[in-house]
Amino acid sequence: MFVDVLKKPMYFDYLTQIEQDAQNYPHRNSNNYINLIDNIKKNFLSYEIIIDDFDNVIAGSGLKLYDNCGRCASLTYITFKNRRKFGSNLLLSEDIFVPYEIEVAKAHNLDCVFFTIELLRRRNAVKKFIKNLKNKGINFELFPHMVNTCRKIHNNHINYEQPCWQNAAVQILKKDLNLDTMSIKDYKTKYYKQEKNRLC
Repeated sequence: MFVDVLKKPMYFDYLTQIEQDAQNYPHRNSNNYINLIDNIKKNFLSYEIIIDDFDNVIAGSGLKLYDNCGRCASLTYITFKNRRKFGSNLLLSEDIFVPYEIEVAKAHNLDCVFFTIELLRRRNAVKKFIKNLKNKGINFELFPHMVNTCRKIHNNHINYEQPCWQNAAVQILKKDLNLDTMSIKDYKTKYYKQEKNRLC
């Protein structure tokens, strides 16, 4: 079953399964799923979950609002016991989550939609995602720079922590993405060696 919890709030409790799974099976982004329900209520235009016949969450993903653009496949998560069956979360995103989230963005009259993948050394994964989406008639363009996806800090200053800078691909609905950027060259100089600490 496919459910957008922001349209059907009675399903919000199912998100605790994702919160617990992320803590039980730690990875580099586990902390992103703490207080997931509050985060979605405050910052998302949609968050979709897939539920099996036994009321277990298989996966979740959402459209997060950034100014007047939407970040697709945000906080995408496949529960641990389903990862072997479904493989990469990109497959569910390509077939189910991203097409739905684009329609949500259009319904909210957003300027653009985009998705991001952390780590410069995973830039080829972005290109693969773009290619697979194109094969399904969904067009995204690789953004030429790294973009900053973190909120501003300390009186509106850029947060320069390494995980804030990510690869991005954009689909323009009305206007292009308007986030802070860093050139690939500068990113390599500042952060490329640090990426090894984020690979686990």
